[in-house]
Amino acid sequence: ANTAVSDAAAAQLPTQPDSSSSTAAAGTPAAQQGATSGIVPAAGNGMQIPTGIPQNPPGIGQNPAAGKLSSEETAATGGVSWAVVRAYLSALGGTPAVALLLATFLGTELLRVGSTVWLSIWTSQQQGGHDTSGRGSSFYMGIYAAISGGQLLLLLCNFITVATYGNRAGRVLHEKLLSSLLKAPMSFYHTTSTGRIINRLTKDTSDIDRNLASNLAFAFRAFLQLTSTVILIGAGAPFALPALVVILRLFWGLYNYFMASMRQAKRLEAVSRSPVLSSVSEAINGLATIRAFGISPWLINRYQGLVNRNAAVSLLTQSLNRWLSVRLEGLGALCTLLAAIVTVEQQGGNAATMGLLLTYALQITVATS
Repeated sequence: ANTAVSDAAAAQLPTQPDSSSSTAAAGTPAAQQGATSGIVPAAGNGMQIPTGIPQNPPGIGQNPAAGKLSSEETAATGGVSWAVVRAYLSALGGTPAVALLLATFLGTELLRVGSTVWLSIWTSQQQGGHDTSGRGSSFYMGIYAAISGGQLLLLLCNFITVATYGNRAGRVLHEKLLSSLLKAPMSFYHTTSTGRIINRLTKDTSDIDRNLASNLAFAFRAFLQLTSTVILIGAGAPFALPALVVILRLFWGLYNYFMASMRQAKRLEAVSRSPVLSSVSEAINGLATIRAFGISPWLINRYQGLVNRNAAVSLLTQSLNRWLSVRLEGLGALCTLLAAIVTVEQQGGNAATMGLLLTYALQITVATS
């Protein structure tokens, strides 16, 4: 009876691993290769990424993940969700702010197109240095000056509103972030590395404050310029429009292909920056322990590996930009060539209209880049 009870109790207890077998398994060539090669699996897809970062300090154990509270930071996938877009538009000021920004953008572009069209009308009335309309140069010059002055005023208002609402969005988002951090429970700080928090409060906040609003404004101006250019070329040289539509479809395909890679590269850059910031704060806080265990060389090698990985992702983003730039400039030059050929064939006798269309055709490359 005692033997049966003992056997039943032993069957219910968790089996303890044999230390000798574990040591032997850890000493196998495969285990040693995985511990020293610096190859770690990427989160979610099973792909192995060479990091060159030593994973374990000498003599500190071979399983650093055991008993670890915090997890590795992972990058999001897919496009930017509409919830993020709505949150930023709300931080800008909501519907009134967006409506005012759109009005200044559209007004500036309409006046820009109006000034060049009026200049084309003015030059078309000049033959042999004389005005054939009988209105005189002062009439055309006055209207051209009024349109250009209005364009400058609207452009100034546009820059001011973009800067004002962009700063407001950065301040609102920073206040929400800081409020969430101050109200977070202590368990959040136990399971979240310091580098993630510093990364959100430094680089990400700086990008929102300085770059996000201006980059969005620049992209929207380029979109409006491209739209107005296509409309003008289609109105002045209709036979060029089918070819332009095909080339613009190629532009759109390149853009989608590029953004899928660039979006993930930017996310990987942000993720690889957090361990760099964490390692600095951890080294400062644990300086006495580091010296006591004599692992300064290991920490230096680990930090160099983290910096190299972040620099590699930054180089990747720059290479992607150059890849897209070369192809966009090639397609833009092709658009300009087609528009020029069709314009000369259709407007060969009208120098003013031909000059206007060629001027806008040359802007396709700038607008798409």
